[in-house]
Amino acid sequence: MNQGVIAVTPTQGLLLAIVVLMQLVMTIGLWWRIARVSRQVRELRNRPPESTGDIPTAMLVTTLSRVEQRLARIEESQQQAPVQGSVSSQDKSYELAQRLARQGATAAQIVDACGIGMTEAELILRMHTR
Repeated sequence: MNQGVIAVTPTQGLLLAIVVLMQLVMTIGLWWRIARVSRQVRELRNRPPESTGDIPTAMLVTTLSRVEQRLARIEESQQQAPVQGSVSSQDKSYELAQRLARQGATAAQIVDACGIGMTEAELILRMHTR
């Protein structure tokens, strides 16, 4: 007998060939998948940052904060504008009523000219007549 030589039957040889062939197919399949994933990684790395669609969270938070601050300023200015406008027109009405009272106008004339109530016109007359 020859030492170191193993006798293989034709069936065993066929099974061994099938196993080696399956390992070769699996190795080629894995190599193909690795090549495909590597190609996708290269494409993602070479893509410009703005085309990825990812916006850093810090940038979103900062922009949202600025928008909220600006909105608060706009709301504040809108709330103050009507109050200032109505106070100034009301002040002008009372100034005109005082002037008319000093000139000797009647309460009815002050009501018609200034758009204030009769009671207010009578009060202004009492306070500002000579």
